[in-house]
Order: sequence, then structure tokens, then C-alpha cells
Amino acid sequence: MILKIDMASDVPIYQQVRDEIVCLIGMGELSSGDELPTVRSLAEDLDINPMTIQKSYNMLKNEGFVEIHRRSGAQVSSLKNLRQNEFENTFKKLLLEAKARGYNLDELIRKVQNDI
Repeated sequence: MILKIDMASDVPIYQQVRDEIVCLIGMGELSSGDELPTVRSLAEDLDINPMTIQKSYNMLKNEGFVEIHRRSGAQVSSLKNLRQNEFENTFKKLLLEAKARGYNLDELIRKVQNDI
């Protein structure tokens, strides 16, 4: 699993790790049941503190993207565990922000179609 982390970004590293894993799930590179690297191994690969990875994994768990088992570690959960209300609220906020920035519906649809 290759994650792109920008150490100079204003976005916290734990958020970047979380976002990268969600993107991998969304692109189909990670699917239900796939195991994630251990906290320690991912921290070593990225040369960051293991607590940062643990925070990312906890966020993913709380959002329903991963399940964490003591013996088998973290793995991608099934889509049925995702919290749809949380996503819909976030999506609505993004749409309202796009509207405030002057995007119209056709532009947003084109953008979504081109990015997926």
C-alpha cells in the first residue's frame, strides 16, 4: 500500500493518512476484508510516529471504514458499516461551499465525472 504524504502540508499527517486510505477504498484498490499494514510497519514505512498512524486508524474505525481486531489487526470493513448520515452531511456542506464559491450544478457534475 503506497500512501502519498506531504510533510510540508498544512493538513495534519494523521488526516492525510486517513484521506489516502479512504481514497484507496474509493478507487477499489482496497476492498472489504483487505488487511491494512500494522501501525508499526506503516509508521516505519512513512517515517512517522506510530501514534499518528494509530490516530488515523481510530478515525477510520469510528467512521466505519475499518475494523480493528486485537489478533488480526486492521482490515477494511464492509460498506454496510459506513455511516451514511455523516457522509451526507459532509457532502451537503461541500456542495454549499462550492455554491458559495460560484460553481453551478453543471460545473460540479462535470468535475465529479472527470475526477472519478
